Amino acid sequence: MFKGFNNIQQNGFVNLNFAGDRSAYGQGGCTMWMRADFGLNTQTNGAAITSWQDYISGVRFIQNTAANQPVLITSNANYNNFPTIHFNNGTDVLSAEGGFAVPNIKTFAFVANYDSLNTRNTVLHDPSTSSSISLGGTAAGINGVTLISIGATSTGTTESNTVKIVVISDNFIMVNGIIESTTTANINFIVNNLGGTGSSSNGLVGKIAEIIGYSTIINQDQALAISNNINQKYVLY
Repeated sequence: MFKGFNNIQQNGFVNLNFAGDRSAYGQGGCTMWMRADFGLNTQTNGAAITSWQDYISGVRFIQNTAANQPVLITSNANYNNFPTIHFNNGTDVLSAEGGFAVPNIKTFAFVANYDSLNTRNTVLHDPSTSSSISLGGTAAGINGVTLISIGATSTGTTESNTVKIVVISDNFIMVNGIIESTTTANINFIVNNLGGTGSSSNGLVGKIAEIIGYSTIINQDQALAISNNINQKYVLY
């Protein structure tokens, strides 16, 4: 068992109790950990998600409009039968409750895919700086995993809708254990939205299993360790 799995139940859901250990997949400094097996308003397959609570900070991301609610898939074969949140149509988005978002994240890891190219499949968004991390491309024609942060844009090269383990820090984008970009923009996210920006042209059409944020900048060796530890669970590469 790798350090940082923090009581994950195999192919199931954990109880609503906050972790005392601020680490995830062997890396300390975890300040955000969205997990599809934790903190949901429902555990019913196909049910609408109205709220998703962060495992580390307790921040809730909510959606009160039925037409913009993603749904739960309790067992997804493409994710080694672990649960995922399905953002259906490009308008599905969960936003931080009361505007109380998760601040100052320097490194992200996530497990996600898009179902069909939708200009920019936004995994998460910080409207205060117009920063985002997305899959599948942007309106500017950049393909792959894309980071837009602090006025600059950078991209990884992978362009497919298969499930990806992505780790992004200040100077690289790693996809499934391989460095695909070494010239990324500065990361200083305040996470407000998951799965979209509120815009139909930018929202995710796809699925998310986990999003992890760390308050520190990590190096490539640390990123590879995180990616490999995540892959022990999802078996993607």
